[in-house]
Amino acid sequence: MLAIRRIRPTLARTARVSPTPPVAPRRTFNHWRAQPDATQPVSAVRRILSLDFLKRWIVLSAGSFFVVGAFVATAYQGLQIYVEAFELGPERDPEVRRWQWDHEREDWGGDLERGGTDPRLGIWNQQLLRLAHIYEHQGRPQRKAEYREFSRGLLQLVIKNVSEKDPEAPTLPAIYQRLAANLERNDLRESLDEVIDCYERSLKATSNGSSDHARLRIRLGSVLERIGETSSARALWTEAAFAASQQETAAVQILVPAELPSAPFDQRTLCMALQNISSSLSSSGELAQAADLQRSARALLSPPTYPDIKSTSPPAALHSLYLAHRAALFSIHLAEVTYAQSKSTKPSLWSRSPPEHESPLALLQSAAEHSERVALALQGLEYSYIPPQSACDGPLQEGFVKNSRAMAESSKALLRDARRSAAQAWRLSGLVNRAQGDNVRALECFTRALAWVGPAEAAPDALASEWRTISTAYNETKEALLQADNGSAKKR
Repeated sequence: MLAIRRIRPTLARTARVSPTPPVAPRRTFNHWRAQPDATQPVSAVRRILSLDFLKRWIVLSAGSFFVVGAFVATAYQGLQIYVEAFELGPERDPEVRRWQWDHEREDWGGDLERGGTDPRLGIWNQQLLRLAHIYEHQGRPQRKAEYREFSRGLLQLVIKNVSEKDPEAPTLPAIYQRLAANLERNDLRESLDEVIDCYERSLKATSNGSSDHARLRIRLGSVLERIGETSSARALWTEAAFAASQQETAAVQILVPAELPSAPFDQRTLCMALQNISSSLSSSGELAQAADLQRSARALLSPPTYPDIKSTSPPAALHSLYLAHRAALFSIHLAEVTYAQSKSTKPSLWSRSPPEHESPLALLQSAAEHSERVALALQGLEYSYIPPQSACDGPLQEGFVKNSRAMAESSKALLRDARRSAAQAWRLSGLVNRAQGDNVRALECFTRALAWVGPAEAAPDALASEWRTISTAYNETKEALLQADNGSAKKR
């Protein structure tokens, strides 16, 4: 028999009980009670919600915000300093100050001698003024109206803040002028009352003997004429002309003096006042008075001088070109008045025709030539009978825009006006020649006019309506010549 081996009781119990499986370590929110098992990855959500991660995220975010905020604040203050020191800074070129082109700049409260803004306004109001300047003169052309609206709101806020503290603050007249200029650029009829109010407030606060007082009268008169108050406008222009020629205290006042005043700024102011009076008299039908004024003004500015751009300082050259262009404008006015007088009066045995040099065509040819000379000189080009291709859109010579912001703005305005007056003189010459039956000469005049407004499309300085008018006259005259040629060919 086989012997049966007896198993001990302890071994039997061990064999009957199954082994206990290993227990996974318990995980808590912030730490492990035991070492984590590599086979059981931690959830990404729990990693993000961990306290250590949140601490690091807060520190990094705060540091990033601090760095970005410091950069933005530094850039903003740098922009403020740049505008204060350079955009609004005073003119430092002695030659520019000698010819008083610094008087043509916009005053943003710090006066023209010191420049910048007035420290008495406070830091907040100074920053608002600088932002208003940025919105007024910077930005994309497509959003100019929107930027000007921002600038207007800032100027109105500064006026409100300053008026509440001191209604007689010496800085207010300059800010009122900036607000009036902003409203004028919008060219809205409903804002003219506010423009007049701004100029009147500024005029009352400006001393009567200051150089800016006469200019304020001219600007206020221009706005008054737009709303139909012609007599008030002429009175202001006349006062400005007397002030510019130092005749306010004279016993006998002459509207057009025998010679120009000594100060260059007063010379330019006198020309502006006389031009406004001339235009007003012509448009209202007072042809005899307008012609007398225009003849006297042309004699005052004759003969126009054209300095050598290479040897003459840019401020002196710009002043001479400005006076030459004003003489051209008076020639255009006189040509229009002379032509209107010849059409309004019936010829008789005792009537005398104007001298040859005052005939409409002669005056227009003179105006066209002087305007072309001014425009070409500003571009650094020699005068030629046939204008170059860059006549309508060529850049200014570097000397006029390099060192002075006031001269740069005045030069750009003069170049634009010279191009327009040249085109206008040639267009009117073409109309007179066409009325006299000389279509060949009329076509040549219209061609010259197109050279100054753009041969194929309107140039940047030209008005679209003006270009369309000249282009239409050119096409009509050319068509008339073609029909005349076809008619003569058929007769043969």
